[in-house]
Amino acid sequence: MASLVLTDSSQLTSDSQHLDGGTAAPTGANARAASPARSKLDANTLELKVQRKGVKRPMMVRIKKTDQMIVLMVQCAEQLNLPLDKLKFSFDGEDVNKSDTPAYLELEGGECVDLFVSS
Repeated sequence: MASLVLTDSSQLTSDSQHLDGGTAAPTGANARAASPARSKLDANTLELKVQRKGVKRPMMVRIKKTDQMIVLMVQCAEQLNLPLDKLKFSFDGEDVNKSDTPAYLELEGGECVDLFVSS
């Protein structure tokens, strides 16, 4: 009989599998490879939320502190299958320029960047 350990309300771990949101993945050394979204970020990488008006669930985008924001912009354009020139980004009410960096914008991770799509 496998023993069960409740670690928190969102995770259930047993000897042979890990259940999280209805998916099963191996535990131990293979768990990291099976679930890259749960891997920890290095000190130079940020995860930012990109929120569109009228869309409840934000996109999560990873970017290095030293990357230009064009990296985030291209990732969003690819995910939305839209041309980059149709997208406009802002943070704290100010336009985000392609050449800005997260360090320049003083982003620390977890912040929400607003996305506007023009028609």
